[in-house]
Amino acid sequence: MGGVVSAAASGATGIGQDTEALIRARQARMRQEVLLAKLHDEARLHASQEWDKENGESQPAAAPPAASKPKKKKKTEKPPDKAAKAPETTAKDAPAVASAPAEPADTARGATLFKAKCAACHTCNEGGPSKQGPNLYSIIGAQTAHDKAYKYTKAMSSFNSTWTEETMLSFLAKPKEVVKGTSMAFPGFKKEKDRVDVVAYLSTLK
Repeated sequence: MGGVVSAAASGATGIGQDTEALIRARQARMRQEVLLAKLHDEARLHASQEWDKENGESQPAAAPPAASKPKKKKKTEKPPDKAAKAPETTAKDAPAVASAPAEPADTARGATLFKAKCAACHTCNEGGPSKQGPNLYSIIGAQTAHDKAYKYTKAMSSFNSTWTEETMLSFLAKPKEVVKGTSMAFPGFKKEKDRVDVVAYLSTLK
């Protein structure tokens, strides 16, 4: 009888110990879940703070722009029935060279070109004599047909202008078109660079 009681007591003790172990295990698991939840919340908060630092606090969405009114199409003017007659241009109104070449003028090269193409008919030293053409010393800035020692053609005498660099550039391109009736036989410099360099050289003759 005593053995049965002892066995029963022993069994009860074992059951009690198992129950306590289960309770402790459950409590440990609950603490672990609470800790994990806390860590998860802290991680989310930290990530949110880092995002705010990098991107700034979110701003309220801007209101959509007001719809713009469609622009009215301008009425195109009706072209005149007859085209306006363009005014006739004279030699004086000959257009100047629009623009100089990108590279700067080379006066030394201009002097070489002058000697090769112009020196046969023109002198360029101060007080130099006239040849087939007039002396060109200090020509830039002078009045056209200004040399009293040279007999100009009627066309050049009536070409009442000033030898600016622009006028000379235009003249040296096509002399017979700029001054119709000129006796100058030289057809002109085809290359703009050549004209610019020669005019740059003539500008130094002062």
